[in-house]
Amino acid sequence: MVGNKVDYRVFLTKGGQGPMSDTIKIDDKTYNVADLSDDAKTQIGNLQMVEQHIRRLQQETAIAQTARMAYVASLQALLPEAVAEGS
Repeated sequence: MVGNKVDYRVFLTKGGQGPMSDTIKIDDKTYNVADLSDDAKTQIGNLQMVEQHIRRLQQETAIAQTARMAYVASLQALLPEAVAEGS
C-alpha cells in the first residue's frame, strides 16, 4: 500500500468457472486466488463489484456531460444577442 492508495491488478480467468480470477496482484506481489482464505476471496469479489460500479458511474457521468453540452448549445441558440456591459 502506498499512502491510502492500494496498487492492484486483478487478472481475470480465461475460460475458468465463476467470477473469481486465477491471480491477483497487489503491491507488485502476485497471489494465487485458490490459495487465499474465503474472507480474502470475498474481498476480491467485493473489489471486482466496486470496480464494475465505478466503470458504470463513469459511463453515466459521460452521458450526463454530453447532455449538459447539448443543453448549453440549445440554450445558446435561444438567447438573444448579448448587450455589452456598461451600455
